[in-house]
Amino acid sequence: MRAQSLRIVRVAASVAAIDLLFTLGYWASQDIGPLRVLQAMAAWIVGPTAASPGVARAMEGLAVHVAIYVAMTLALAAIVRAWRARSQRWFVSGATYGIAAYLVVYQGIVPWIAAPIVPSRAPDWIAACLVVHGLLLGPMMRQGLRPRPGGAA
Repeated sequence: MRAQSLRIVRVAASVAAIDLLFTLGYWASQDIGPLRVLQAMAAWIVGPTAASPGVARAMEGLAVHVAIYVAMTLALAAIVRAWRARSQRWFVSGATYGIAAYLVVYQGIVPWIAAPIVPSRAPDWIAACLVVHGLLLGPMMRQGLRPRPGGAA
């Protein structure tokens, strides 16, 4: 069980880091700096005061970001255990999960809990997120959680 927990943490941390690099890169191209991006993530939970300047608020945003990916990875780990027979199609199931997780979390849950601080609804941002979650992050999570020979999922 401990090995599985460490595996989930490793997968979640890796995927969260890659997604954060993608997010910071995208918003840097829009002239929005990393502190502001992370502060906006904190605002989803603590409200508009998170938009105030400060590294502490940005670190809260980083914690929110990582927590989201830990939750996504835990959910996927439960799905993998329940659907063990379909483990051969890890890329397709990962891509499907990545897109579904993005839609549920970032287009459903986050706007619901974060009002009035709603994440960007810009079509190019949403399209880029769907591509990254579907072709990279979801499959990466799924690959990281593939059953090991003779081991648990």
